[in-house]
Amino acid sequence: MKSTLSVAGVALLITLSGYTQAETIADALQQCSNEKNDLKRLMCFDALSESMNIYANAEQSVDAAASERAKTVTPTTAPQAPATPAPAAPVAVASTPAAELSANDDFGLEAKRLAEESLPKTLSAMVSEVTKTPRGDAIVTLNNGMIWRQTDTKTNVKVDVGDSITIERGVLGSFYLGRNGQNSRMAVRRIK
Repeated sequence: MKSTLSVAGVALLITLSGYTQAETIADALQQCSNEKNDLKRLMCFDALSESMNIYANAEQSVDAAASERAKTVTPTTAPQAPATPAPAAPVAVASTPAAELSANDDFGLEAKRLAEESLPKTLSAMVSEVTKTPRGDAIVTLNNGMIWRQTDTKTNVKVDVGDSITIERGVLGSFYLGRNGQNSRMAVRRIK
């Protein structure tokens, strides 16, 4: 068993020695990706990553690596390609209290902020017309011109012309219509 492993190891080293003599990292990556055998391809990539020394300081904590990286990073006016590839550094995820966030730090959360600030939670109106679809879903026209269609079939809310209704905003963009003074409601979506 040990002799088989040692013969396989020697064969692998001979095979991988050709990959480590590539002129650039791109050439070495291309040579590894051209390998048809899955195990040999994986071992080629492993050998390439070891030769690039990307796992240097792997035992270092994330905070220590992040502080070292922050000391070495200097802002530039235009992005420049490095002359030689630099080893990959661990990415640190810092937890910043919400009080320290500036106006630019809400990237990706603008919709949530706008929804909380400016969108009303409920809408009250009077029903001016109620029709039914061929499937039996209610189409409710309000006195403000909005038209809402029932989206659930398991409801016992009956809406008539002249009823005072309230439409509430739900989660994930859902809306619920209910008659004032009645505890049940039906899921609706606005069609006009």
